[in-house]
Amino acid sequence: MLKYLESLTFVADEHSKRPKDLNKQTQNLAEALRVFNNGVLMMDEVDLILHPLKSELNFPIGAKHPLDFNPLRWKLPIHLLDAIFYSTRKKMSVGFEAGKRATVILEEISEVIEKGYAEKAFQKSPHVILLNEEYYHQHVKPLMGEWAVLWLEIQHFKGVSTEDQLDYILKGPFRCGDVADRVEENCIEDHKKMLNLVHDWLKSFLPHVMAKVDRVSYGIMTEEDRKRARKLDPNMPATRYKLAIPFEGKDVPSRSSEFAHPDVIIGLSVMAYRYEGLRFADFVDVISELRAEFVKERVPPSQRKATKRYNKWIEEAGAKIRDVHHYESLESQLRKDEDVEMEDTESQETPEEKEVEVSVLEQQFFSKLF
Repeated sequence: MLKYLESLTFVADEHSKRPKDLNKQTQNLAEALRVFNNGVLMMDEVDLILHPLKSELNFPIGAKHPLDFNPLRWKLPIHLLDAIFYSTRKKMSVGFEAGKRATVILEEISEVIEKGYAEKAFQKSPHVILLNEEYYHQHVKPLMGEWAVLWLEIQHFKGVSTEDQLDYILKGPFRCGDVADRVEENCIEDHKKMLNLVHDWLKSFLPHVMAKVDRVSYGIMTEEDRKRARKLDPNMPATRYKLAIPFEGKDVPSRSSEFAHPDVIIGLSVMAYRYEGLRFADFVDVISELRAEFVKERVPPSQRKATKRYNKWIEEAGAKIRDVHHYESLESQLRKDEDVEMEDTESQETPEEKEVEVSVLEQQFFSKLF
């Protein structure tokens, strides 16, 4: 059936690369479907096949559409999962470094995870793996709820109190009593989506992705994996290379399957990149995007957000930037020249020469990026 639908997609899309024997394939598949139509299907492991989180898409086809409620759809799991990585790295990466409340919550989560190692509820090697979901719901989930409330605060959540927020995201809309009514009456639509998304992550998605083993049950493709996959399927979608995909075994990516649930894909992708790191192609994409942002900004180079972000990355990596320049805009330099009377006019710089100087400084910045 999937192969038949894929053939129909090729037929409908005039710009697609069609196989040479497309017509013959389509006819054979149609005949096979007519045979199956008169048969009986016996399905094994139906609980696994129909599970919304465990099910996978085999040979997914068709147009891709933007996810609803983005970019918060992936900003939330980035925030939540950072608490798990803090337990091993003792360093947060979501912007709450100066907050004492955030540090206290993360330390409490770390203590619970450490206790979980002793009780066989968590596994430490090869990374943090959840073994006992009941332990998560009893001990980890309440603290993760407090960590999620911090995320709601920076999203300027309004409508109900912090206590009501915590009660809603931990119990859900059908078990929190009057809190659900207050949320329905006082919160705008986007804020209701925020609460429901947080609840779904704390209840289902977070324990599910924490129970997976990187490079065994999921992971991102290496460059060698991508080359092998391209040989088998020249039309492989780019998303298979950029996002986490199912693995059939240790370091063996699935040939065609993808995770069915978008939030599971997002969560596992975040974890895969945190565990495996950026590939060189990812590094090039990030730096290219940063360079594009730098060019668009119209403030002095040293004050541009792209410059500050780049400098922060270097510092957090434990390195230093060579030849740091104190950039000065061309306009400020020209203003200074108007206020100062130069006795020797021959030594004065022209505006054209100053533009050259500024452009050289910008080139030096770009040379550091690459």
